[in-house]
Amino acid sequence: MATNAKIAGEEVMCPFCRDYRFILKVSAGYRVKCASCTYGRTFGAALFEAQRSADIHAKRYPLHVVGVLLGNRTVDVRRPKTIMVELPIEPPIRSITDVELPPF
Repeated sequence: MATNAKIAGEEVMCPFCRDYRFILKVSAGYRVKCASCTYGRTFGAALFEAQRSADIHAKRYPLHVVGVLLGNRTVDVRRPKTIMVELPIEPPIRSITDVELPPF
C-alpha cells in the first residue's frame, strides 16, 4: 500500500518558520488506507476504531481492500468476509442416460 507517512531523518518544510528541518522522531498512530480508492483516515492510538472504520468501508465497497497501518507498518488488512453475487439459474443439463425409456 502506498503511504506518505514521514520517517525519521527526512527533511521537510516547517509550517511555522517556513524553513527546511530534519525529522528527529515520528509519533506513530493508527491510520486506515484503502488500496482501491482515496479513502484514508487517522485514528491516533485507537486501534479498535481504525479496524471498525476499515470494516465499514470494506463492507460498503466489497471489492476494496483496506489496510490498517501503524506508522509505515501494515498491522491488519480488512476485506469483506463474504461477497454476495447473484448467479443466473440454469436448468440442469440432461444426458442421454437420464431419459427413461418406455417398456416394450
